Amino acid sequence: MTYLRILALILLFALAATIHPAAAAGSGSVSVAPASSNVGVGGTVNVDVIIDPPSSELSIWIVKVAYNPSVVQVAGCTPLNVPVMPNLAGAAGCDTQDTNADLIDDTAVAFGGWVQNVGGTPHGFNSTQTVATFTFQAVGVLGQQSPLNVSVLAFLGPNGETNTPSISNGTIHIVNAPSVTAAPTPTVAPVGGSVELLSATEGRTFASSEPMLALAIGALFAAGCIAFVASRRIIGR
Repeated sequence: MTYLRILALILLFALAATIHPAAAAGSGSVSVAPASSNVGVGGTVNVDVIIDPPSSELSIWIVKVAYNPSVVQVAGCTPLNVPVMPNLAGAAGCDTQDTNADLIDDTAVAFGGWVQNVGGTPHGFNSTQTVATFTFQAVGVLGQQSPLNVSVLAFLGPNGETNTPSISNGTIHIVNAPSVTAAPTPTVAPVGGSVELLSATEGRTFASSEPMLALAIGALFAAGCIAFVASRRIIGR
């Protein structure tokens, strides 16, 4: 199965290089919020994954948040709901991953794509977005804490621009007081289960005079999704 990983990485980065090989200025940021959370023993707390896009805008993202599964575990997640807009193709998802093959998920993953055709020019999103909300449950004991270490696998602009965003990590502390943050109710993906994509492309088409742009956008989004699936199956499992 190693060839799947190689194929995905070649497709993703070759596409980015051929469309726009240079890195973008103003590379954006990825953070978790709140940066420091308190949760009661056995309680739950919500943590947002927040992206401030680069100056070139953002179209493909794959973000990981590593945690200590002996202290907290992901009880569910809610991905970004990509809005319905004219000529916009997009979807987002979230999941968890076992990165050390011990059969216990230890990393939360948020991923997605967003490309809008505006007069024949592709655009990503250009304002701060919460790309996923993860509900963590405290499984450890009073006084323990878990780091939330952020890493970025893909962060591409609408023309394939590569970016290296700044990163802000977080921490969850188990305290004696009960958690005050309720679990989210909409569309919770099961831990370790299948990925759900929201706001897919039905009803959102590109102008017929611009088929190459639509093809490039579709290939860009497909490459990001393939890279995530390959990294989950080959790297994380």
